Amino acid sequence: MQPPELSNVNLGSEEPRLILLGASVRAAAQSAARAGFKVTAVDLFGDTDTLAACENYVPLGESTLSTLTRLHPQRFVPLLVTGGVQGHPELISELRRRYRTLGVGVTELARIHSPLYLRQLAQAAEVRFPDFCQSGRTLDQQCCRWLLKDPTSCGGLAVRWATSPGKFDSPRCYAQRWVPGRLFGATFLGNGSSAKLLGVCRGRFTRIGDRPFVYAGSLGPLTVNSEQERAIMRIGGKIVQELQLRGLFNVDLTIDGKEIFLLEVNPRWSASCELIERAMMDVGLLKPQQSLLGLSIEGEGGELSNIPSSAPATPYLKRIVFSNRRGRFDPARIKRLEELDCQLADIPTGGRLVQAREPILSVIVKYPRTGSVSRQGLRRLLAEVQSAVR
Repeated sequence: MQPPELSNVNLGSEEPRLILLGASVRAAAQSAARAGFKVTAVDLFGDTDTLAACENYVPLGESTLSTLTRLHPQRFVPLLVTGGVQGHPELISELRRRYRTLGVGVTELARIHSPLYLRQLAQAAEVRFPDFCQSGRTLDQQCCRWLLKDPTSCGGLAVRWATSPGKFDSPRCYAQRWVPGRLFGATFLGNGSSAKLLGVCRGRFTRIGDRPFVYAGSLGPLTVNSEQERAIMRIGGKIVQELQLRGLFNVDLTIDGKEIFLLEVNPRWSASCELIERAMMDVGLLKPQQSLLGLSIEGEGGELSNIPSSAPATPYLKRIVFSNRRGRFDPARIKRLEELDCQLADIPTGGRLVQAREPILSVIVKYPRTGSVSRQGLRRLLAEVQSAVR
């Protein structure tokens, strides 16, 4: 897909600036803009709502570095990396050298990606970590099912079933034993010494080809019981204490009854953060000029006592709609949907080429679904979005 060209260049204002880099930064850009930041967004898509939220848009590609250097020669401009850019290691390294990078450092990131460290972390937090094997080991396919995981990827795009018997040889991946249960993501805010749990969302996934766990949305924030909440908070606390983690981070978990398995730690803005943010706004925990990303940057070096704790709220359902055909996106075909009791997000520019099985856009509704988007009507709504690719 071809993103639009660089747009809206304006370096004259004195408002705080922020560079956001990721595969898709729409939700993070909206959150930053709500807190008063002038955002330069760098991603793969340049969706219409991303362009509306940012001051500058730079396509992620070969000219990214030169364009950013021209826009922001000042090295004090903060850089925040979200997910999905593992295929650009040289760019990330150079940007980290040029700009003040928020969030986790390279050394800490390597530890978080190690299954050895994750197992140690789970033991310290008194939860479980699935059995795993690293490259060159033999998988026992008789006793259990195994998943091959690339820890540097995101969104389930590099998670596959291990189907071949015997040894597997993949230096970037490790094999993790599949465990049953419901998949959840817990969102935290750390300040280097302590962590605050902001909310827990349940993940939704779909199968695309040989990838069985492609991220397809979230439901939340949800209430967990007190024992589960204590265990989840122990995980977040241990992470911050050991790595001095600052800013937003997400922990992926499987919960099966009383059993809690730690799966991954993602030290960045995650896909479910916008649902947490919406719920906090609904119950008044965020003021009109506040946002979750703004609180994250504020909490990087300060106390968390000023950060509002989570509170019961009506959850939101976020569904990513995948295309069932290859074609061009026609924005006119979703006009009627804008009148319904829902929000359309990650909206492509008109005429963009969408491949089969690629995401078209996201639908966000309150849950339980009421009004014009009922339980029965949601499936029809998703089908209508798919019809916009022709």
